[in-house]
Amino acid sequence: MRRSFICLTLAAGILLSSCASGNGEFPEVSYTDPVESSEPSVSSNETSETSSVIDISLALPFSDDTVDLLVRMYYAKQNDLFPEEQTGADINLDYLRALDIPWAVTNTKTSFEGVGPDVLSSWEQEGDIPDIVLVNDLASAYTDGYILSLEDHLSDSVFPSDMSVNALSACYVDGYPAGIPYYSSVMVLVGNSAYIPEEGVISYRPTTEELTDYLNKIDSEFEVTPFADAYELMPYIGSVFNSDQRTSFMLSEEYTKDPMSSSVICNDMRSYIDGLYDSGLSEVTAGDTKLSGEAGMWISSSGMIRVWEEYYPDGIYLSLLPSASSGSPLYPMADLYALCISKGTDDEEFAADLAEFLCFDKDALMLLYRLEPMTGYFPSVSDPRVWDLMYEQDDYGSFEMLFEDITDDFVYCPVNGSPQYTGVMNYIASCYTEDGEEEPAPFSLEDCLS
Repeated sequence: MRRSFICLTLAAGILLSSCASGNGEFPEVSYTDPVESSEPSVSSNETSETSSVIDISLALPFSDDTVDLLVRMYYAKQNDLFPEEQTGADINLDYLRALDIPWAVTNTKTSFEGVGPDVLSSWEQEGDIPDIVLVNDLASAYTDGYILSLEDHLSDSVFPSDMSVNALSACYVDGYPAGIPYYSSVMVLVGNSAYIPEEGVISYRPTTEELTDYLNKIDSEFEVTPFADAYELMPYIGSVFNSDQRTSFMLSEEYTKDPMSSSVICNDMRSYIDGLYDSGLSEVTAGDTKLSGEAGMWISSSGMIRVWEEYYPDGIYLSLLPSASSGSPLYPMADLYALCISKGTDDEEFAADLAEFLCFDKDALMLLYRLEPMTGYFPSVSDPRVWDLMYEQDDYGSFEMLFEDITDDFVYCPVNGSPQYTGVMNYIASCYTEDGEEEPAPFSLEDCLS
C-alpha cells in the first residue's frame, strides 16, 4: 500500500541540499573504497524455501556484523520479538543473531562520508546499485537520476518529535524528499597538543581576534606553521563577517536585501584570511603540513577526529570555528549524510521502510552508536540515550555536548565539487578586490547556484 508523506513547509527562501564531502582535502588512511572493494558480504539464515528469501542490499560504512544486527532488530520489531525491557544499548546480540530472518542481507562497505555521483555512476554501469545507499551529494544524486523521491514511500508518523527539522529540510531537492537524514559532521578547528602555548589551549569558542592572538603565541614559541592552509577556512567563516548570522555557505536570500552585502562579507572574509598569511601565521608550502606534523592548528570535519589522532601521537584538541564576538550565536557549518533508495530497487516500499527504521528508530540508533566508531558524527535526533553512547566512545564528549541541543541551527553545506559549492567559491573569487582597485561584483543568486 502506498503511504502518504507529511508535507513540510520550508521556511528558507532557498535551501541548498547537503551531505558531506569526501573531497580529497584529508588523508585517506583506513576507509574501504566503495568502487574497488571486494565482493559484498551476504548474511542470511539457511532455509529450505530459498525462493521466499528476499534480497536486500545496502551500502553503509559499518561492519557486516553491525548491518546484519540492525536488519535483525528491524525484523524483531516488525514481528513483536524485541524484548520490551531492553534497548539498543543493552540488547543481547546473540539473541538477535539467533533470529531466523527471511532476507539475504548484502552490504557494500563505504566510507563514513558515503558515496557521491561518481560511485553511483560506476555501480549503475555495473548494473548493481544497492537498494539503500548512504549518499553525500544528495542534490546531484537525485538530479542525475540515481535515487528516488521518497514522497510516496514514507509514512505519516515516521518523523520522531525530537528529529531535527533542519536536517529533514536539507534532504529536499526541487521540493521533493530525496533522502532520510542519518547523521552529520561539523567543521571544527583541530589543534596539535604538542604545540600548545605556555598560557594554555584556546577556548572552545574563540573570536577571530582571539584566534589570531593564539596563533601568534604558537608562532612565538614553536618552529611550526601556526595554522595550516588557512584558505580552507573559506567559505565556512563567512557568517562571522555578517554579524554571525545563519548564512555563510548558503548565500541565502538575506543577502538579496542589499545587493552589495554578500560581496562585502566575502571581501572581509578574504581580508582576514589574507592577514593570516601576511603575518606569517599560515603559509603556502609544497607539502601538507597537517600530514607532516608541523602544524599548530587547521580546519577539519569532525568526522576526521580519529584519523588525526593517528597522525598526532601527542594528541589533539578541538575548538569551534571563530565567531565575531564571545556572545555570538552558534551556527555550526555541517555536512549531512542521508540514506537514499536507488532507482530500480525491486521493493521500494520495503527499502524505504527499512531506511526509516535505521534513521529514526531509537533502539537502532543506540545499537549503531554502541557498536560503531561514530566519533564526530552526530545523530539527527536529540534523544540523550543516543548522544550519551557517542560521548562514551572517546575523550571528546565535553566538546560534542556543545552540539546536542543545537542541531536545528546547523548550516548544511553543499558538497565540495558540487555545482552549488563551485558557484559559491566562484562568487567569492569574483567579488574579491585588492586595494580597492575595482568595485566588488553585485550578488547574483541565480549565477551562484546555476
